[in-house]
Amino acid sequence: FILVSNHPLGAIDGILMCKILLKVRPDFKVMGNFLLSKIEPMAPFVISVNPFEGRKDAYNSSSGMRETLKHLQEGGCIGIFPAGEVSNKNNEYGEVLDKPWEKTALKLIKKAKVPVVPMYFHATNSKIFYNVAKLHPDLQTVMLPAEMMKKREKPIRIRIGKPISVKQLEEEESIEELGEYLYRKVYMLKSYYEKRKSITEKLKLPNMALKLPLLKQNNIVQNIIDETPIEDIISEIEVLKNTENKKLFSHGDYDIFFTTSAEIPSIMREIGRQRELTFRAVGEGTNLPFDLDEYDNHYHHLFLWDNAERKLVGAYRMALGAEVMKKYGINGFYTSSLFEYDPELQPFFRKVIEMGRAYISVEYQQKPFPLFLLWRGIVHVCL
Repeated sequence: FILVSNHPLGAIDGILMCKILLKVRPDFKVMGNFLLSKIEPMAPFVISVNPFEGRKDAYNSSSGMRETLKHLQEGGCIGIFPAGEVSNKNNEYGEVLDKPWEKTALKLIKKAKVPVVPMYFHATNSKIFYNVAKLHPDLQTVMLPAEMMKKREKPIRIRIGKPISVKQLEEEESIEELGEYLYRKVYMLKSYYEKRKSITEKLKLPNMALKLPLLKQNNIVQNIIDETPIEDIISEIEVLKNTENKKLFSHGDYDIFFTTSAEIPSIMREIGRQRELTFRAVGEGTNLPFDLDEYDNHYHHLFLWDNAERKLVGAYRMALGAEVMKKYGINGFYTSSLFEYDPELQPFFRKVIEMGRAYISVEYQQKPFPLFLLWRGIVHVCL
């Protein structure tokens, strides 16, 4: 079989891969950077490739390919890092990820016709390692030995997935599809380490002397909190008006804003109050003093403000997929508390926007513009 893995740290990835696999498969070898074979105890277990030679594809080595295929045909097993270089942050998500995997490595997998086992290293190098890439990528190569030494006596978490059969691999017709499929399979193992944020964490809101967590008790309907002081709300509105990209647009007396909860604690308090008022009126309230939860803390909030009446009109909350996945993983989405998502879907959540908790306050529900303006705000956010 072939073991495929992400490559977050450097040479230590190959060393650890060998340490684990050689315990159960003495015939295990890793296809890796020729420098790895310069570590004397590793030499018998390394099939060398040279990623520095003319900056070619790291696996574009005919001798290395022949040796690898021969070893597999003889019943041996091989470990490879299809990225060909250490994971980095130079991607659209700003996360430590492998670059797109090299086609030569994927062609080897396709040609070998053996099962593939995904492996995931849950680890990163130091912040300075990723920062120096902005100066020159070769500086990272120079830093790799020092980065490896920093890992001494520190735990490195590793997950190994279930084997993928040859039949399953053959369902991916093109090299690109095979690469995307295996890449997902490796990074799906990351979900094991992503923990849900505790609901008992205190919501940081002003003017609220309540003990949390708030829980329904024997269906008792609790009194809704008092209206938020208008001066506190207006103060936050004025700050947003003077902050770039917080006000999306105006229409008559209405302004629509898009921001995070940390910037609007008083407005969030009022949103929680109005949500409960609105939903309770149609029998869908929480029966708690306000309708806010731990997801509100890291969601963005789209809300409509009436300048003439100095009132909050309505709001949506929105989870921006790329941000939520980076900080919280799949458990950062409210819908993950309602549904168990197939792990294969999880990478796609970086490209979604989850919307919910939408409401228009009762006195504005019969007016023509509020809902339309909120929808228009959604279009602005998506564009």
